[in-house]
Order: sequence, then C-alpha cells, then structure tokens
Amino acid sequence: MLGALSLAACTPPATLRPAMTAADSPPRQVLLYRDTLTVTRVDGSLCAGPARRAPAAGWSGTMGGCENPPGFTVAPGAAPRRQPRLTLARINTPPGDQPPVRITLPGGSNLDYAPASAR
Repeated sequence: MLGALSLAACTPPATLRPAMTAADSPPRQVLLYRDTLTVTRVDGSLCAGPARRAPAAGWSGTMGGCENPPGFTVAPGAAPRRQPRLTLARINTPPGDQPPVRITLPGGSNLDYAPASAR
C-alpha cells in the first residue's frame, strides 16, 4: 500500500501546463524611446524594435537582437516627445481598445503596456 501511495504522489495532474521559457515569459522591463521599443527579458537578453518611418505615426514589426523575438505594435502618438524615454507598465486593455504598446510573445499571447506614470 505504501508503494502505491508514493507512486501516485509522483504522477502529475493532467491539467499541468509546461513551464514557460524565457522567450515566452513576460518581459522584465519595457522602455519606449522616441524611435525604438526595447524589452529586457527575464534571462537578461535585450530585444529592440526600431521605427522604420516617422515614429509619430506609430510602428510595428518583429523585434531583433534576441532569440525567439516577439512581435510588437506602438500606437500613433505613443512615443515620448518631451522626455528621452518612458518606462512602461503592464495594463489590461478592454476588448476593441488599442493599447499604447502591445507585445506579442512567440506563443501568441498579447501583453499590453502604457507609461508607468499614467497608471
């Protein structure tokens, strides 16, 4: 009986999800510069998403400089104009609304961000 109990304790429940990798985990820090979005991941790697045209019009694409780069969208007018950069914080965006910044992880999850001072 003791052997059956110890074996049952080692069997994981069917509802467990695989552990997130550093590439799929939420960013540790997100900074928005006038013409670049940067994401520092939990493993310390840095991803960058530069503007390809006038930053005031917003921009989007796939970040570079890191493994399994996330996609991103910076809304028109979201880039800082007065200060050199903005620290962004995670927000919940109502369906249908456009966040100032959206990061799409390689697994397909969207993470929305806004200036930390606007929270």
